[in-house]
Amino acid sequence: MLYLVGGNFLETMPDPDYYRDALKRVRLRIHQDLVLYTSTLVDGDEVLVLPAATRYEQRGGGTSTSTERRVRFSPEIPGRRIAEARAEWEILAAIGIRTLDGASLASDEFLVTTRRGKQFNSMTHHDRDALTGTTGRDAVFMAAEDAARLGLDEGSPLRLVSTLGAFAGRCRIAAVKPGSLQIYWPEGNILIGRRLDPASGEPDYNAVVRVSAGPARNAAPS
Repeated sequence: MLYLVGGNFLETMPDPDYYRDALKRVRLRIHQDLVLYTSTLVDGDEVLVLPAATRYEQRGGGTSTSTERRVRFSPEIPGRRIAEARAEWEILAAIGIRTLDGASLASDEFLVTTRRGKQFNSMTHHDRDALTGTTGRDAVFMAAEDAARLGLDEGSPLRLVSTLGAFAGRCRIAAVKPGSLQIYWPEGNILIGRRLDPASGEPDYNAVVRVSAGPARNAAPS
């Protein structure tokens, strides 16, 4: 499967014929975009088109973050709307929810992911995260109902343990899906293995962990 968000390989890459043949060989190709490009129209076994709305069509406008980590606001502009088109982030969020809903976890397990918010690789501009209002790099973002079930409060020390290692952090109540946790990268790498998707070779930046109260040294489990 190849999931494309924007862009047209046939007009931006060298040797267009090579890329046209390569696109034809993909069993399932998904194009999420504002318009139909020539690459969208390349024949294939299965081609799915997900119509996206422009940033100016999003309800209330929207923001984007440049590679310089500057946040830009684009206001909503009134006008005709295409009913089937959805904001790009809404499409990706819906896919993520379906994927998480399909995950099989025990009652005491959580799915943890990294690279939260506007974080760009491991660089930060300030010690304080302007997106979440937190300080430090040990935050474990958790849904309020999960924190209540585990007897944790805002700032409570906790420990995450995966099959690879352990991470010591502090509970931060946030608007995340119950059953899931978010931590910073690269601090969270101690929990994540080298598993790759067998078809695409894409690394898995997620891990299944168990949570317990109390501080612990970040290390491989004994």
